[in-house]
Amino acid sequence: PNDNTRRGIMNTTNDLCILTAALNDWESVLVLLSELNETLGANTLRAVVVVIDDGSSTFVEPDQFPVKDWASISEVRVVTLYRNLGNQRAVSIGLGYVQTELPGLPVVVMDADLEDQPKYVPILLEKMREAGNKIVFAERSERSEGRSFKLFYAIYQRLYKILTGLPISIGNYSAIPAELLPRVASISEIASHFPAGIMRARVPYTTVHSVRGLRRFGESKMRLVSLIIHGLSGFAVHADVVGVRLVLAIMA
Repeated sequence: PNDNTRRGIMNTTNDLCILTAALNDWESVLVLLSELNETLGANTLRAVVVVIDDGSSTFVEPDQFPVKDWASISEVRVVTLYRNLGNQRAVSIGLGYVQTELPGLPVVVMDADLEDQPKYVPILLEKMREAGNKIVFAERSERSEGRSFKLFYAIYQRLYKILTGLPISIGNYSAIPAELLPRVASISEIASHFPAGIMRARVPYTTVHSVRGLRRFGESKMRLVSLIIHGLSGFAVHADVVGVRLVLAIMA
């Protein structure tokens, strides 16, 4: 990857790092940064933002990130991947980058398409401080997609529970304590499916309720085929458990 750092007024008192991955979603990223700045400012927080460019066809320019206008964002770093690797692998690479380049900060992982609403960042951080040595995920109590997507997602959740023995109602949106970041960044399975990798590694976690936001620019890349592939990736992380459960079901 190529680290193109968009630097603003440096500040050594960052409270956290916000990590997101984007694929040609630069309009959304700009709005996300603006809303993050407002939310962080209202809660006296300050952050450095790391954007993983997942092989976008459109490169961003330095002047697209006016950090000087965002009092609560000290710096925006763009790490450009040489090819598209997919959201989960991009997040995995991003966590490794943050662990190496920005150690000691808690990390909030969120999508760049505005479906992960910035207003939950302070809630995630507060819960993280209360929970201690646990990752805090934003559990999706409501979703904004259409009926077909919701139906297939409900089927996926049911199958996941049956085949792995674990519930799944979480995505990338989470707060990772600084102490856990080295452990999380070393989990190879998160490159396939972030929450499944966390579960597989038995990293302690808890959740807070959230409502999925609406995409404001472009179309969601999570279509039915993408959902199926994403779901299969989650099952693959637990391949041995899924295999044993299927064998037992056949023998029953």
